[in-house]
Amino acid sequence: MDTEQLKIQIEEQRNLLNTDRLDVSFGEIMRMYEDKEIVIKPAFQRYFRWDDGNFATALYDVITIGVAENYDYYKSQPSDVILNKINQEVRTDTILIKFSRRGGNNQKARIINRLREAKRIFGNINK
Repeated sequence: MDTEQLKIQIEEQRNLLNTDRLDVSFGEIMRMYEDKEIVIKPAFQRYFRWDDGNFATALYDVITIGVAENYDYYKSQPSDVILNKINQEVRTDTILIKFSRRGGNNQKARIINRLREAKRIFGNINK
């Protein structure tokens, strides 16, 4: 198959994909995450993402000493925008870590403590 035929085939298949609405339960998301059907990588999902192994440590570093490539973005945003973004990521990550086989209670406690620290620190920014 030549390149042009491949492009045509990809375009035909792309047009079959409907992404307007997708109903998925958390149970299904967790199963897909555990089975590695969902790949969480910053290169194609978002600018900033913590992996399972060092989520709490990375969050703490970003908050306390600003070690992250997008720390300036966080510093430039109003504190409610920052907390909203962190809350969204923490909720998703906490669910995946807590209820999947990849995490545990210690990791969850660390995340909660780091989020409290984030709220304390970011509550004083941009006021």
